[in-house]
Amino acid sequence: MLDIKSHRQQINEGGGFSIKDMVVLLTISLFVGMATGLVSVVFIDSIIALEKFVAQLHGSQTGPTGLLIKLAIPTAAGLVVGIIMHQWSNGRMHGPADVIMTAQVGSPLPRTKTVLANAIASVISLGSGASLGQYGPMVLLGGSIGRHAARLKLNIPDLQAVIMGCGVAAAISGAFHAPIAGVLFAHEVVLRHYSLRTFGPMTISSTVAYVLTELVTDRATFLPLQAWTLGDPHEYILFAFMGVFAALIATVFMRFLLWSSHWASRSAIHPMIRPALAGIVVGLFMIFLPQATGTGVGTMRQEIFLDELQTSTLLMLLLGKMLLTAVCLSFGFAGGLFGPALVVGSAFGGLFFNIAFDLGLASITDFSFFAITGMIAVSAPIIGAPVSAIVMVLELTGNYAMAISAMAAVALST
Repeated sequence: MLDIKSHRQQINEGGGFSIKDMVVLLTISLFVGMATGLVSVVFIDSIIALEKFVAQLHGSQTGPTGLLIKLAIPTAAGLVVGIIMHQWSNGRMHGPADVIMTAQVGSPLPRTKTVLANAIASVISLGSGASLGQYGPMVLLGGSIGRHAARLKLNIPDLQAVIMGCGVAAAISGAFHAPIAGVLFAHEVVLRHYSLRTFGPMTISSTVAYVLTELVTDRATFLPLQAWTLGDPHEYILFAFMGVFAALIATVFMRFLLWSSHWASRSAIHPMIRPALAGIVVGLFMIFLPQATGTGVGTMRQEIFLDELQTSTLLMLLLGKMLLTAVCLSFGFAGGLFGPALVVGSAFGGLFFNIAFDLGLASITDFSFFAITGMIAVSAPIIGAPVSAIVMVLELTGNYAMAISAMAAVALST
């Protein structure tokens, strides 16, 4: 039986590394960063390629045939995902929680074939339109790569926790092009504390993954790069109020997810069939509210952040994204929760801005401030990483005022 208290005390209070140990750790972290960076490129590009292929199929037919295709693709994908998860993943999705438990209490991480099965199922799920995120599976991949590197017979204290943290930092860095946030996320979420002795290895892994993904990919930045300015500094008070309502949104979202998962687990539907049923729901959303399907990155970048959605559409997106995510997650599609939380948060931020603008409390140029602040304010309490979320805003936008607005909201939402 695992002695959780003693294991965590060992991690948090362990002694420093010798010079030899640090050289070895930095070398290992270099290769972990390279491996995780390459894996993140393959993983995300596979999702993008499948999304484009599915979009071509959607556009190839119109009328009843086109509607049938939109229903058939996610349903068929659900059948495939159900088989994969049932046969090779113990019938359930693995993710960041497994990495945290391994790093914190030494519980075994899923086997390599299970991790790969999760990754393949996630690509199929996300590429076919399931309302889940790509970052949870990437954290599992990064942690798994670190776990394999930690199997080296080296007499280094806390080797597994540190190297798994390196893999997670590299995964976040490669996914968001945010190496600083990657390092902080690994400390904040995986290690659950900050440590100078682990800072070097994680920084190396995160930086290498960032440089590698920048060299081999030409993906658009996650946030649109604009010269954002805040109309009135008094609006920071609004961002604080936004944090209170964001906490309510995040709480409702999580409660809804827990309730739907509980209901699905108690149903008589065979677990292998559940993803196909969720696929039917995804198909209906493809027809009536396509913005709520998939990872949501395109929806945020091309519509929400550019203020191209009406208030009614933002409200439907907010509610629809929570509903569809709950269905996809509880009925067995594979993916993470961070991506949907970003979409829900950005839609909430847009709605909050529209209300504030109608009341004369916000300038028309401030929409992106509210959308991005709402995105971070809702997602930070869900992933349990407020510091990483705030730094990510600063790192991705290069805008100090934007980071301060996010900090004001996150302080109250968490």
